[in-house]
Amino acid sequence: MNYSHFAKQLDITRGNLYKVLESVSETSADKQPVGFSNTIRWNVGHILTVAEMFIFNNLQTSGLPKEYTSLFAPGTKPSDWTGEPIPLSTLLAQLQDQVVRIKQHVEIYSDETLPEPLKLGPVLQLNSMGEVCNLALYHEAMHTGFIHALKRIV
Repeated sequence: MNYSHFAKQLDITRGNLYKVLESVSETSADKQPVGFSNTIRWNVGHILTVAEMFIFNNLQTSGLPKEYTSLFAPGTKPSDWTGEPIPLSTLLAQLQDQVVRIKQHVEIYSDETLPEPLKLGPVLQLNSMGEVCNLALYHEAMHTGFIHALKRIV
């Protein structure tokens, strides 16, 4: 895998996410229009959490709080949350910190075969850091698209 290409693509993808989030208020971040299964805030936290799961493959050593798994992992939804939501400013700061950690990690391990394949569902299996990085970028771009759509509606 070409690390510099990945780092550039990550900057572009994450930059698009930051841009769409610039004018999102705390109130609009929690609106869930009919036809959508989650909110802007959930999508932001989900991008953050799943990138951590993909790239570091272990949330126990993650730079994120442990409760993010129960808030933002696949299959979760904001209607199940109790207590105050995590402020968007906190999530944005964590996204910025995460980019630095991802780049450092991927620069070291970009050409590595994973010690254990990352299994996603019954069929999909990723065997290298390059495969994981490509999926992480795709996943982030997809959820950024959901955020764009939600922002237009709310």
